[in-house]
Amino acid sequence: MRMRTDQWLFATIVALVSLGLVMVASATALSSWRDQETAEVFHSVNISPAIKQCVIAVIAFFSLMWLKKIDYQKLNKPVWAFGAVGIVVILLIAIALVDSQHRWIRFPGGFNLQASEFAKPALVVFLAFFLVMRNGDVNNRFTLM
Repeated sequence: MRMRTDQWLFATIVALVSLGLVMVASATALSSWRDQETAEVFHSVNISPAIKQCVIAVIAFFSLMWLKKIDYQKLNKPVWAFGAVGIVVILLIAIALVDSQHRWIRFPGGFNLQASEFAKPALVVFLAFFLVMRNGDVNNRFTLM
């Protein structure tokens, strides 16, 4: 079954990401220019934060296109909800044991990622599962508790 794309939602996402990239580029332009001059003096490579954000945006866009093809009803199992939360907890514990002061996962090439960033999609998946389980009682005052 082919899923249709909501054109307005898609256009809104593209517009917000584009606006965010423009904001990052304008906010870091002066400091990137100064860092580039320093990098030229010391013969090192300095990648602009705006370029890093553009690369991440392209990766996210292709991830969006790939995830769009998945039938979301297949993800309605406890293993997805609790597995995502479990992975986040394991990552946070591992980072706390390895590097307790920074809480960052460091990758080669100067790319850093906070382990708590994985909590955002895990929370979305868990809350979606929770709301499906409480389908009839969503408006019940005890659902939030």
